[in-house]
Amino acid sequence: MRRGIVTVALALFCLSAMAVSAQEAPAPTDINTATLNDLMKVNGIGKKMALRILEKRAELGSYKSMHQLKDVKGIGKKVFGKLVCAFFVPEEGRLPCEVTGKEAPGGAKVNINTATAKELMTLPGVGKKMAEKILEHRKTAGWFKTPYDLDAIKGIGKKMMEKLLPRVEVKLNINEARSAQFEALGFANGDAIIEARQKAGGFKTVDDLAAVPGIDAKVFGEVKDLLVVAPEEKKEEKKAE
Repeated sequence: MRRGIVTVALALFCLSAMAVSAQEAPAPTDINTATLNDLMKVNGIGKKMALRILEKRAELGSYKSMHQLKDVKGIGKKVFGKLVCAFFVPEEGRLPCEVTGKEAPGGAKVNINTATAKELMTLPGVGKKMAEKILEHRKTAGWFKTPYDLDAIKGIGKKMMEKLLPRVEVKLNINEARSAQFEALGFANGDAIIEARQKAGGFKTVDDLAAVPGIDAKVFGEVKDLLVVAPEEKKEEKKAE
């Protein structure tokens, strides 16, 4: 009897904790309509910080980009990352809500701009048919600008998006990308890119890719915003570990 009472009590405690956790992580809200209380729901945002955000909004008239929040005193990389997960600017669209750590919960991240059907099927809730829908959408609508673009695909609802966001990305590190991934973005010379990268000892900037013989300038211009070079600080962190 006592065991039953303890079990019920523990279950109620867990449900209560989950409810509190959900309240601390509000759904993405328009930063231009956010109230003082909305801002203070974000972990790390106190009253003074929230007031500074509102004062900056009043000064600007409205935020045109979430990146303008970086001009607010006290907002560094970590705080900005939390704000991006909680708010967005409609004109700009939702920015990627990054998950910290080497690997997202549930497995490695999947680049939805270059992934094959097999790779997409490693994502939660994505079967063969859904993978084909994602590939078809990518083919007809073009590359995904943010992971949130997935919600335009029929069958991907709010609950599924919550599971997918920690596992997907749209950026491609050109120092780690495979030949097939470059070709998936529209480059016809994937093997030549890999060879040039090896000879150079790695690309120093994204623009180095444009200098590779045979690169289509038009394709490069279209996908440049989706390309990145792994920051040196991350490489140093790996060495330290």
